[in-house]
Amino acid sequence: MKFILTIILVLSALLAQAQDKYLTIVRSDKAFDQVTYPPNTRFELKDAQGQIVFSDKSLMGNFEITEVYELSVYPNYKDEPDHFTLKTGQLQLNKAERLRVSRSSSDWGYMSSGVTVEKSLKPSQRNYGLQNVTLNFSNGVEFTYTDGDYKAVLNGKELEIKGKYLIYSPLGIHKVSFNPQNGKVYWVFEPRS
Repeated sequence: MKFILTIILVLSALLAQAQDKYLTIVRSDKAFDQVTYPPNTRFELKDAQGQIVFSDKSLMGNFEITEVYELSVYPNYKDEPDHFTLKTGQLQLNKAERLRVSRSSSDWGYMSSGVTVEKSLKPSQRNYGLQNVTLNFSNGVEFTYTDGDYKAVLNGKELEIKGKYLIYSPLGIHKVSFNPQNGKVYWVFEPRS
Protein backbone atom coordinates (compact mmCIF):
# COMPACT_ATOMS: atom_id res chain seq x y z
CA MET A 1 0.00 0.00 0.00
CA LYS A 2 2.84 2.40 0.86
CA PHE A 3 4.44 1.65 -2.49
CA ILE A 4 1.24 2.60 -4.36
CA LEU A 5 0.88 5.83 -2.36
CA THR A 6 4.51 6.70 -3.09
CA ILE A 7 3.98 6.13 -6.83
CA ILE A 8 0.85 8.30 -6.78
CA LEU A 9 2.66 11.10 -4.95
CA VAL A 10 5.62 11.00 -7.34
CA LEU A 11 3.35 11.03 -10.39
CA SER A 12 1.31 13.91 -8.94
CA ALA A 13 4.48 15.92 -8.38
CA LEU A 14 5.68 15.23 -11.93
CA LEU A 15 2.32 16.24 -13.39
CA ALA A 16 2.27 19.43 -11.33
CA GLN A 17 5.76 20.32 -12.56
CA ALA A 18 4.82 19.56 -16.18
CA GLN A 19 2.04 22.14 -16.04
CA ASP A 20 4.47 25.05 -15.52
CA LYS A 21 5.02 25.87 -19.21
CA TYR A 22 5.72 29.15 -20.98
CA LEU A 23 5.02 30.21 -24.55
CA THR A 24 7.55 31.81 -26.89
CA ILE A 25 6.49 33.08 -30.31
CA VAL A 26 9.50 33.05 -32.66
CA ARG A 27 8.57 35.25 -35.62
CA SER A 28 11.82 35.02 -37.62
CA ASP A 29 15.48 34.02 -37.42
CA LYS A 30 16.45 37.57 -36.41
CA ALA A 31 17.78 38.06 -32.89
CA PHE A 32 15.11 39.19 -30.42
CA ASP A 33 12.27 38.80 -32.96
CA GLN A 34 10.23 36.85 -30.47
CA VAL A 35 7.62 37.32 -27.78
CA THR A 36 7.60 35.34 -24.52
CA TYR A 37 4.73 35.09 -22.04
CA PRO A 38 4.78 34.13 -18.35
CA PRO A 39 4.31 30.48 -17.39
CA ASN A 40 0.79 29.07 -17.56
CA THR A 41 -0.52 31.86 -19.82
CA ARG A 42 -3.57 30.58 -21.68
CA PHE A 43 -3.34 30.60 -25.52
CA GLU A 44 -4.99 29.03 -28.57
CA LEU A 45 -3.62 28.63 -32.10
CA LYS A 46 -6.37 28.13 -34.70
CA ASP A 47 -6.10 27.04 -38.31
CA ALA A 48 -8.06 28.52 -41.25
CA GLN A 49 -11.09 26.36 -40.33
CA GLY A 50 -11.12 27.70 -36.76
CA GLN A 51 -9.91 24.42 -35.21
CA ILE A 52 -7.52 24.65 -32.25
CA VAL A 53 -4.28 22.97 -33.34
CA PHE A 54 -1.97 24.02 -30.48
CA SER A 55 -2.69 25.44 -27.01
CA ASP A 56 -1.41 25.80 -23.47
CA LYS A 57 -2.83 22.32 -22.83
CA SER A 58 -0.56 20.79 -25.51
CA LEU A 59 2.51 18.80 -24.61
CA MET A 60 5.74 20.74 -24.50
CA GLY A 61 7.49 21.15 -27.81
CA ASN A 62 7.53 23.25 -30.96
CA PHE A 63 4.85 24.02 -33.53
CA GLU A 64 6.12 25.10 -36.95
CA ILE A 65 4.07 27.82 -38.67
CA THR A 66 3.85 26.85 -42.35
CA GLU A 67 0.50 28.38 -43.27
CA VAL A 68 -1.78 31.13 -41.92
CA TYR A 69 -2.83 30.67 -38.27
CA GLU A 70 -4.59 32.91 -35.76
CA LEU A 71 -3.07 33.02 -32.28
CA SER A 72 -4.91 34.38 -29.25
CA VAL A 73 -2.96 34.80 -26.00
CA TYR A 74 -4.67 35.68 -22.70
CA PRO A 75 -2.01 37.07 -20.31
CA ASN A 76 -3.34 37.80 -16.83
CA TYR A 77 -1.57 41.17 -16.69
CA LYS A 78 -3.87 42.55 -19.42
CA ASP A 79 -7.63 42.93 -19.70
CA GLU A 80 -7.69 42.14 -23.43
CA PRO A 81 -6.07 39.20 -25.24
CA ASP A 82 -3.18 39.58 -27.66
CA HIS A 83 -4.01 38.49 -31.22
CA PHE A 84 -1.46 37.50 -33.86
CA THR A 85 -1.85 36.41 -37.47
CA LEU A 86 1.10 34.13 -38.11
CA LYS A 87 2.33 33.00 -41.53
CA THR A 88 5.85 31.83 -40.66
CA GLY A 89 7.87 31.11 -37.56
CA GLN A 90 7.45 28.79 -34.65
CA LEU A 91 5.62 28.47 -31.33
CA GLN A 92 7.65 27.01 -28.51
CA LEU A 93 6.07 25.57 -25.38
CA ASN A 94 8.83 25.05 -22.84
CA LYS A 95 9.07 24.01 -19.23
CA ALA A 96 9.64 26.94 -16.87
CA GLU A 97 12.88 26.22 -15.05
CA ARG A 98 12.89 27.31 -11.43
CA LEU A 99 15.73 27.52 -9.00
CA ARG A 100 16.20 28.74 -5.46
CA VAL A 101 18.02 32.04 -5.27
CA SER A 102 18.09 32.69 -1.53
CA ARG A 103 17.51 31.08 1.83
CA SER A 104 13.75 31.85 2.09
CA SER A 105 11.18 29.59 0.47
CA SER A 106 9.40 32.73 -0.75
CA ASP A 107 12.43 33.75 -2.84
CA TRP A 108 12.94 31.92 -6.15
CA GLY A 109 13.54 32.78 -9.75
CA TYR A 110 14.20 31.68 -13.27
CA MET A 111 16.07 33.27 -16.14
CA SER A 112 14.53 35.20 -19.02
CA SER A 113 16.78 36.68 -21.75
CA GLY A 114 19.74 36.48 -19.37
CA VAL A 115 17.94 38.26 -16.50
CA THR A 116 17.22 36.69 -13.09
CA VAL A 117 15.24 38.01 -10.13
CA GLU A 118 15.23 37.88 -6.35
CA LYS A 119 11.75 37.92 -4.83
CA SER A 120 10.97 39.10 -1.32
CA LEU A 121 7.44 38.58 0.06
CA LYS A 122 6.07 40.33 3.13
CA PRO A 123 2.59 40.15 4.65
CA SER A 124 0.43 43.22 4.06
CA GLN A 125 0.11 45.51 7.06
CA ARG A 126 -3.26 46.86 5.86
CA ASN A 127 -4.94 43.85 4.24
CA TYR A 128 -4.99 40.70 6.34
CA GLY A 129 -4.03 37.59 4.39
CA LEU A 130 -2.56 39.44 1.40
CA GLN A 131 1.08 39.64 0.37
CA ASN A 132 3.34 42.45 -0.81
CA VAL A 133 6.36 41.82 -3.03
CA THR A 134 9.68 43.34 -4.03
CA LEU A 135 11.39 42.01 -7.17
CA ASN A 136 15.07 42.86 -7.68
CA PHE A 137 16.01 42.06 -11.28
CA SER A 138 19.66 41.34 -12.08
CA ASN A 139 19.63 44.15 -14.70
CA GLY A 140 18.98 46.78 -12.01
CA VAL A 141 15.19 47.18 -12.24
CA GLU A 142 13.33 47.01 -8.92
CA PHE A 143 9.55 46.42 -8.81
CA THR A 144 7.55 46.84 -5.61
CA TYR A 145 3.90 46.08 -4.92
CA THR A 146 2.59 47.32 -1.58
CA ASP A 147 -1.11 47.10 -0.69
CA GLY A 148 -2.30 47.74 -4.25
CA ASP A 149 0.27 50.46 -5.02
CA TYR A 150 3.15 49.57 -7.32
CA LYS A 151 6.21 51.18 -8.82
CA ALA A 152 9.38 50.25 -10.65
CA VAL A 153 12.70 52.07 -10.62
CA LEU A 154 16.00 51.83 -12.48
CA ASN A 155 19.03 53.77 -11.22
CA GLY A 156 16.77 55.88 -8.98
CA LYS A 157 14.44 56.85 -11.84
CA GLU A 158 10.81 55.75 -11.75
CA LEU A 159 9.73 53.70 -14.77
CA GLU A 160 6.46 53.68 -16.70
CA ILE A 161 4.11 50.79 -15.83
CA LYS A 162 1.08 49.93 -17.97
CA GLY A 163 -1.67 47.50 -17.02
CA LYS A 164 -0.81 44.67 -14.65
CA TYR A 165 2.26 45.05 -14.90
CA LEU A 166 4.19 45.96 -18.06
CA ILE A 167 7.35 47.79 -16.97
CA TYR A 168 8.99 49.89 -19.71
CA SER A 169 12.66 50.78 -19.37
CA PRO A 170 15.56 51.67 -21.68
CA LEU A 171 16.62 48.01 -21.30
CA GLY A 172 13.35 46.54 -22.59
CA ILE A 173 10.01 45.38 -21.16
CA HIS A 174 9.56 43.42 -17.93
CA LYS A 175 6.20 41.62 -17.92
CA VAL A 176 5.22 40.85 -14.33
CA SER A 177 2.24 38.91 -13.03
CA PHE A 178 1.65 39.02 -9.24
CA ASN A 179 -1.16 37.52 -7.17
CA PRO A 180 -1.24 39.17 -3.70
CA GLN A 181 -3.57 36.44 -2.38
CA ASN A 182 -1.00 33.65 -2.67
CA GLY A 183 2.23 35.54 -3.44
CA LYS A 184 2.81 33.84 -6.80
CA VAL A 185 4.91 35.82 -9.27
CA TYR A 186 5.62 35.10 -12.92
CA TRP A 187 7.66 37.33 -15.18
CA VAL A 188 9.53 37.54 -18.44
CA PHE A 189 11.96 40.11 -19.81
CA GLU A 190 12.02 41.19 -23.46
CA PRO A 191 15.17 43.20 -24.25
CA ARG A 192 15.08 46.10 -26.68
CA SER A 193 15.95 45.02 -30.19
